[in-house]
Amino acid sequence: MPILSASKLILLCTFVVYSSCKEKPSIISISPEQVKSIGESAVLNCTVKNPDQYAVIWTKKDRDHPTDNVVLSINNQMTMKDPRFELKIGNDSISESYLLHISDIQTSDTAIYECQIIISPNVKTTLHVELLVRTPPYATTISVTSGSNTSKSTDASTISVTVLSGNAAELKCVAEGYPRPSISWIREYNAIMPSGGHTFSGNVLKISSVTKEDRGTYYCVAENVVGKDKKNIDFEVEFAPVISIPRPKVAQAVDYDIELECNVIAFPAPAVLWYKDGVQLNNNDDYGISNTATVDEITNSVLRVKTMKSYQYGNYYCKANNKVGHSEARINLFESVIYVYPWHASSRN
Repeated sequence: MPILSASKLILLCTFVVYSSCKEKPSIISISPEQVKSIGESAVLNCTVKNPDQYAVIWTKKDRDHPTDNVVLSINNQMTMKDPRFELKIGNDSISESYLLHISDIQTSDTAIYECQIIISPNVKTTLHVELLVRTPPYATTISVTSGSNTSKSTDASTISVTVLSGNAAELKCVAEGYPRPSISWIREYNAIMPSGGHTFSGNVLKISSVTKEDRGTYYCVAENVVGKDKKNIDFEVEFAPVISIPRPKVAQAVDYDIELECNVIAFPAPAVLWYKDGVQLNNNDDYGISNTATVDEITNSVLRVKTMKSYQYGNYYCKANNKVGHSEARINLFESVIYVYPWHASSRN
């Protein structure tokens, strides 16, 4: 083995010593995950060993879109001009701490904060810390899907939808917030849910076959430890007429008036007609018809039979129809030997 000359040995030792002195930088530590409330402050610490002349950078990345990032600082200089952000440097013999101070924290500060050391154009070392901001829930979207139709709102607190009875429907609510909000459904006046009970937990409420009893206002309630938010769905159902007859059999004496009453619930509002012996009745000397609609989708129809004659006794038919379907009911009017007061249920008071 050849013996190195003194000059070569000195050069070799100098190279070894120089190489050891040029140890590449590394990130020793970074702050753990931070969870803060709006208005609080946070300090994110990135400690770097042997930073030397390398660039140390803080960036902010969107949690949902990591490719979208903003450079906050390079070395000891802030690049983002926001007075809430401040950079402080601490150091010792072998390391430097890059302290990113964030004051008056806002919802928009929720992000991944990454500490980077740029070693070469193609090489960098990184560590990151996530900052989570406690925020009250916000119901971002409410929608109703039935068949091929979807009604959706991303800003209004209420949407109104109309669904055909018998169809399936899905009521959906999406909410944001931290901690992740829970979602539940309730109905106006604490009415029973289509699924049973007074509440339903989950962001999608499914109704397998819509009935008229399902109509009304539904509330999506998003809630976490910070607060709650509520949005409404006014849920209307189109259904065929359903007829109820308060007095299926009515008696009256000859020469006196009598009223026959028919109550119809339907949506859309129905056309209500009266028939006797297959003939449609109209307002004339023998009959008077009045229809009154109420806000709860009930139509009250009253047929007044004027000054009873013998030929007016018999079966009367109340018929109702709308675009969904039709229905009919019978009232039997027969002769009485005594006078009967011609009242109907809606006029008792």
